[in-house]
Amino acid sequence: MLISASLQDSVERSGILPYCSVFSGDHKPCFLDFNASLLFAGSTTPLAPVCQHSLQLSDPRKIAKYKSALHEQLEYHKVMDKCKNLHEIAAKGMWEDAQTKQYENLDLLITESMLFAERACSKRYSKQCEWSPALVQSLESVRYWRLLLKHSKGLPIKQSSIQRARTNAGLLDDWGSEDLPTISGNFGRLYLL
Repeated sequence: MLISASLQDSVERSGILPYCSVFSGDHKPCFLDFNASLLFAGSTTPLAPVCQHSLQLSDPRKIAKYKSALHEQLEYHKVMDKCKNLHEIAAKGMWEDAQTKQYENLDLLITESMLFAERACSKRYSKQCEWSPALVQSLESVRYWRLLLKHSKGLPIKQSSIQRARTNAGLLDDWGSEDLPTISGNFGRLYLL
């Protein structure tokens, strides 16, 4: 590890880990561990592990909600116009202390907008299977074929329940015949998948 002399005192340890010790790959991970209070001349906020972050960018619904909330905040505060004005002032070489203060306020405003958007799209709890829309659709498919099987055996099943399960499963309305052999065959194929 190469490090500048001014940072040398803040280094606590460094090293190279074995293959696949952190994640699968063909490179050995290198690490450099700093003493944050020495490096930044004061205490720093600890970084939470990714699993504890309230915003998880794996669900497309959360991504869309986050983008929408962030865009709404940026539009409300006219952030893009303010950035453009500061950029024009800097390009003309007319930057003064007042613009530095505006820039700092704008940076704070953008950070607060991002935090607001994150809070808007994150929940304190998640429902069963909410993290995977594909899994929810698969479960609704199984539910749909189960309801059809019960209905074909003469059990009292509401047509609205069957239709709701079909819609949630993403199945077409003209899926095909609803006779017992078709239902049993499709239900069996779902379990084989």
